[in-house]
Amino acid sequence: MGEAIVIWIIVALVSFLLLYYVIRTAIDESGLNRNLEEVKELLKELRSKESQGEKVERSEGSDKGVEE
Repeated sequence: MGEAIVIWIIVALVSFLLLYYVIRTAIDESGLNRNLEEVKELLKELRSKESQGEKVERSEGSDKGVEE
């Protein structure tokens, strides 16, 4: 009886890890994630320009269109 519980726990743990890996990979490969990475890069560039003393014009819109 005790062996069955240990085996069940091991199988459940491996199943959860596999499920986590599959979901994480799907999120990392999604288009939304690529767009978020692009936004992060743009923000880093703006931050570095501001820290170097360059004037950065802020606006509501963007010069680029949204890709879907």
